[in-house]
Amino acid sequence: MHVELLAEDQDPGPSARLRKADRRAATVICAVLVAGVIATGFAVRRSTAEMGAVVWVDSRHSQFLDGIAWALSWIFEAPRAAVVAAVLVLMVAWWRRSVISGLRAGLALALTWGSSYLMKLLVDRPRPQWSLLRHHVAGSEQDPSFPSGHVTFAAALVIVALLCTRRMYRAWIVVPGTALVLGVGASRLYLGVHYPSDIVAGMVYGAAAGYLMFRATIVVNRVHLALRGVRAGQVTHVESGDDE
Repeated sequence: MHVELLAEDQDPGPSARLRKADRRAATVICAVLVAGVIATGFAVRRSTAEMGAVVWVDSRHSQFLDGIAWALSWIFEAPRAAVVAAVLVLMVAWWRRSVISGLRAGLALALTWGSSYLMKLLVDRPRPQWSLLRHHVAGSEQDPSFPSGHVTFAAALVIVALLCTRRMYRAWIVVPGTALVLGVGASRLYLGVHYPSDIVAGMVYGAAAGYLMFRATIVVNRVHLALRGVRAGQVTHVESGDDE
């Protein structure tokens, strides 16, 4: 049985101390970004200045793009997004050979999505004006608009996957992950269900909050170790998302 012990729980050497300083800096930056997204939400909550951009994109519809946009949005609807999250949890648990790593990934995704939905309710920004659009591919959506939940989840999914992957393999995730987030964002704008600022906010919030939530889930490791006890010979050094 492997017990996952993060580097910050061990006696750090010079490289470990440097990584710890980097994590602290990243945490501060992400916290500032989250605060900025929240402030932006309240600043634009009643603004319709971006409606022109939504109408312009609506005028560029094609049957081919309709299918792609609908498919991307369909995959990241709440019931199916939960399946996607479950797949990531299982993959992380298998790849890291640690159930705790999988639980951390799932918890980080759930907390990021849940907090973004709470922000939606607090900001309460109306969706783009449906009556001004000619193409109604996906149907209207009635819940608040800011930030985009689809984009938030996609961005958080990629960030958590990166944090759970060893450094040497992260390049395999960055390019397709970035393409996925941009694709989901473009699909939401294309379908006319979000303003551009909703989508950008979802990207920033999903990435920043996803990072913060994953770091916060270190408590899962520590509780697990406290309950089991750590005996010599049982601990395997596996630092989720911070391996060389």
